[in-house]
Amino acid sequence: KTWKEDVHETLRGFLERASLGDIAARMDLLRVLLQTLEQRAQAQAQAQRQGAEEASAVEELMVKSEEAEGMDVDGAPAPVDGKREKKERRRELRDMLANTLAYYAQFLPALAHQLTSRIGPVEREYKDLVKITKWENKDYAALKQNMERAQRQLHKLMRKYEAALQYPIKLLLEQLREGGVARFW
Repeated sequence: KTWKEDVHETLRGFLERASLGDIAARMDLLRVLLQTLEQRAQAQAQAQRQGAEEASAVEELMVKSEEAEGMDVDGAPAPVDGKREKKERRRELRDMLANTLAYYAQFLPALAHQLTSRIGPVEREYKDLVKITKWENKDYAALKQNMERAQRQLHKLMRKYEAALQYPIKLLLEQLREGGVARFW
């Protein structure tokens, strides 16, 4: 396996093992990572440009002659295309990350619709529970019984809500790819 395949598999697994409740947060995390990598690359390119402008022609000639002789500036053997290869890998990693984000971003509207369709009924039940529950009763026993019933119903609704949030997106993505779930974009 190449490093590209490993990175692709890791990114794909990271996103596809997400649930409906945390896919947006995972996508945001990868966006921040991509922005950080891009900012770092820009800062390194700017530092190299500034360094090249500030270096004198004599120093550049010395560095180039030492590298041409196979020696680093410090007298150590110079790596053959090490910096160029590392820079290329970083660029490829940024590209892979950007492409992965773009691919999964196309499914976000459909996943958001699925989330609202799963959470909507639970929210309506919660609002109905709040409307129905009465706390005006002066009788202690009736108030206690009413409170216990409302607490059980609320706990049941919370479990339904958490189940909707924890629904794995991998199943939905497979259905979207096959056309089994309507796309809303």
